[in-house]
Amino acid sequence: MSAVTIESRPSRPQQRTAAQRPRHLHLVGAPVERPAASQWSLTVRGRRVIAAGALALLAATGSFGVARAVTGGPVATPTVTVQQGQTLDQIAAQQLPGLPLREAVVRIQLANSLNSLQIQPGQQLRIPR
Repeated sequence: MSAVTIESRPSRPQQRTAAQRPRHLHLVGAPVERPAASQWSLTVRGRRVIAAGALALLAATGSFGVARAVTGGPVATPTVTVQQGQTLDQIAAQQLPGLPLREAVVRIQLANSLNSLQIQPGQQLRIPR
């Protein structure tokens, strides 16, 4: 008898349904299924941008918004009229006695947009609290 050789063809790959397909394989244009935990991830830069935005929002609304909520309206800033011979150091020590002198002077300068220690008699200065 003679031997019969049967050639086997490679079988055609079976097509799988979406449920049978491994998750790491996907079709082009088809939605990719991802685990819920890694759906949102932020870079360090993204975290910094969000933090800076939150701080800016708090700074913009924080002190003014709290003052309005407590008092029901804008807070009046006390003012002082500079007398002849008075210095900014004297006014700071008198009006803000609980603070160190240097810090009190700087706060008054910031509240009045002063870039020096020079003040004039009759000048109105806002005193921050």
